[in-house]
Amino acid sequence: IVGSGFADTDLYLVLITSGVLVVALGVQTTRHIRIGVELAATFLALVSLIQLLEKPATFAFAALALAAACFIVGVTDTERRWQFLPGLVLGVAAWIAQLVAGDIEVVEAYTAPIAVVLLVLGLVAMHQYRELSTTYALGAGLAVAFIPSLWGVLEEPASTRALVWGAVAALVLGAGLFLKWLAPVLAGAAALVVVLLANVGPIFMDLDRWIIFGVLGATLLAIGIRWEQNVVDGKALLMKLAHLR
Repeated sequence: IVGSGFADTDLYLVLITSGVLVVALGVQTTRHIRIGVELAATFLALVSLIQLLEKPATFAFAALALAAACFIVGVTDTERRWQFLPGLVLGVAAWIAQLVAGDIEVVEAYTAPIAVVLLVLGLVAMHQYRELSTTYALGAGLAVAFIPSLWGVLEEPASTRALVWGAVAALVLGAGLFLKWLAPVLAGAAALVVVLLANVGPIFMDLDRWIIFGVLGATLLAIGIRWEQNVVDGKALLMKLAHLR
């Protein structure tokens, strides 16, 4: 960073405005002045950050500095707790920019921090609003955690990525069952089914067609024989899912 862009004017502006946001904590008696200073500093910092987008390493350093300022303000001032949110966003942006600067191409390196942030925000929202369902609170975080890796898992179902993906899915499913939360149960179960089908599917399709037809026929026959019981079991399962948060 020192050699490539530390003398960049935009970087200096971000560092200065980050300091201004922290120093503004001392302006407690004149509320309007403080708000004006914060708005001006925030606007200048964001404009400078945009100018640094072409320099990922420098952008990462600047975004991290601004994130630190947001966290300091959020911790120090009870009326500025919401500063944790932009701090988290800036922290994730700094992480992604550093990955881009290092030519990292593993998709999980980008999506995992975002998923963690979304899940943390969802958990905080669930703590504040007891009636909030996990589908709304955790759905976005779980989607970011699983969906971007789906194509890689389907392409190489026996890879380390698929193994880790399945292990995480099992943990999410277990946590959902233990806590009685709907979103983790659905996400974990769906991911495990995908891993299972991705591994078993090719083997099954390589079998002789008569074996495939025989297995499918036997399965349908078993379902038909136990149809009424299956309907009862299905309704019971739906009732259990409906009672999950």
